Amino acid sequence: MIREAKISDTEEIVSCVRNVMREAWERYEKGYYPRKAIDFDLKYFNKERVEKMINSENTFLFIAEEDKIIGVVHGILYGESGFGMIHWLGVEFEYQEKGIGKQLLEKVFEYCKKKKIHKISLYTFPVLRSAINLYLKTGFVPEAYLKKQWWGVDFIFMSKWL
Repeated sequence: MIREAKISDTEEIVSCVRNVMREAWERYEKGYYPRKAIDFDLKYFNKERVEKMINSENTFLFIAEEDKIIGVVHGILYGESGFGMIHWLGVEFEYQEKGIGKQLLEKVFEYCKKKKIHKISLYTFPVLRSAINLYLKTGFVPEAYLKKQWWGVDFIFMSKWL
């Protein structure tokens, strides 16, 4: 089930996101994304930040759950500009390749359309092939390849027009 996050979900969201971040780093990003960067990301994604996301009018935070939270997507909508950004999407490793990431994205698209968002974008690493394939299958197109961006690593900037 995909739904909007509630304050009571905060600790479980933090746990899920941190698990996925660690697992992704170990499996795909080690040797690409610096250790100090993942440590920063793990610290950044904390209970207070999640509560702010849930309480903010210009952010979205949706979860996938099956007895527990197994996936999370969050991002921001930039006021009346019609533009939004997905800041993070992840699904627990044992639930990947089962359509959960796609369901989370579909929820974001539905939400954005209601909010009159015409374009949603995201950044991803070139090493995350399965994520890139998911984004392409759901209508995102690469707009830019950013060399030596944050933490000195390359990113792909992708967008979808709604």
